[in-house]
Amino acid sequence: MQIPATEAISLLRKWQQEITLLQCALYDNPPDDEKAICVIMGYVEHIDEQRLYIDGSHIENLGNYGKYFSCNVTLADALYQFGDIRDAADERSAESFKTTHDCFLAILLPTGGLCEILATKPKVRSLRSCLESRGNRFSVKKQRML
Repeated sequence: MQIPATEAISLLRKWQQEITLLQCALYDNPPDDEKAICVIMGYVEHIDEQRLYIDGSHIENLGNYGKYFSCNVTLADALYQFGDIRDAADERSAESFKTTHDCFLAILLPTGGLCEILATKPKVRSLRSCLESRGNRFSVKKQRML
C-alpha cells in the first residue's frame, strides 16, 4: 500500500532507534529482479527528508552479500510503499518471508529505480554482537536491551 513520505520517514527512524537489521536491495529497472544493482545488510545510520544512509560495514559473517557495505539513497520526490506477509506473491514466498522478515518498505525513485528495504526478524545473538562491535556509541541502548 502506498504511504506518505512522513510515514515512511517515521518507519525508518523507528528502525534506526530499534537498531533493526535491514536487507536493502537496489534495482535499476523494477520489477525485473535480475537487474539488482546491489544487496546489502545493514542498519539505518542517517535518515532525514532528503537522504537515507544504510551502513553494514561493521557486520561480519553475512555470507554471500558481496562487497557492498553501505548505500546512500536520495529521497527527493520518492514514492513509498509499505507491505508485509499479506503482500507476498504466493504461499511459498509468504512462508519464507514469515520466518525471516517482519515487513518491507519500497522506495520508488524518480529516476525509475527502486530501493527495497526488508526489516529482518530480531535475533538476540546477532544484535548483541553488532552492538558490541559498535562500541560505546550505543552503550545506553545496549544496557537497556540486554
